[in-house]
Amino acid sequence: MDRAPESTAGRVLVVEDNPVNQKITRRVLERAGYTVDVVPNGRAALAAVAKSRYLVVLMDCRLEDIDGPETARRIRALPEPASRVPIVACTGTLGVGDEERCRAAGMNGYLAKPFEPAQLLETIARFATPGAEGGPAPARAPRAKAEASTAVDADVLEMLSKVASLKKGASVISILDLYLRDAPARVARITELASAGDSAGLAQAAHSLKSSSATLGARRLAALCAELELHPDMGAAQARHLTARIAEEWLAVRAEMYSARQRLKTRS
Repeated sequence: MDRAPESTAGRVLVVEDNPVNQKITRRVLERAGYTVDVVPNGRAALAAVAKSRYLVVLMDCRLEDIDGPETARRIRALPEPASRVPIVACTGTLGVGDEERCRAAGMNGYLAKPFEPAQLLETIARFATPGAEGGPAPARAPRAKAEASTAVDADVLEMLSKVASLKKGASVISILDLYLRDAPARVARITELASAGDSAGLAQAAHSLKSSSATLGARRLAALCAELELHPDMGAAQARHLTARIAEEWLAVRAEMYSARQRLKTRS
């Protein structure tokens, strides 16, 4: 388990398997004074909750071992006080029946990805309050934006440059580098799984790339991945066409992110 130094605001557990989202969520919470533990899967989350006291658990719904709702159900079966920890579902896509399943598993609310730092902190503050009511986590209406003419939203990177400047060496450049190292394998995996007709694996792979891409402002790439995640059993010809578009859009994203990286490096 990746554990941060102690702080004064309390401890939060982040259950997230995407390294880009792990890093950004940690930065936001640490900057607000929280101690943050990060684990990549449901089994590690169960072990962490059984061992430590947390204000809130932020739970990704799509995990590769046991998913978020099932992990939450198992947490609720632990002895008290571990079983009473507030659990907030964090994911970019809820399918038909998923919200009901989250509630039935004992999750207290839902926070949509990608979220702004203020939304994350509002959610933590709400559910960390003793006696706070359950229900959907507060969400802001998305800002109206013209159709993206670039592969990466510069406003998102600008916001992240402020969030990521928590401490020496924790710049947005390191987050971009992590994404640029991580994404090529995810794009290749999507192509491989589409060719193999593995719909379950394809949905998970598309979800992972969608999540980090949306967090870094690669909106068109995230939208293509979301389409594949929601319809992984589409016909073979359609899947090949969509995965080709994902690969093409990734090249545009990569070029713009390298340019943004150079600009940020010049500013630092």
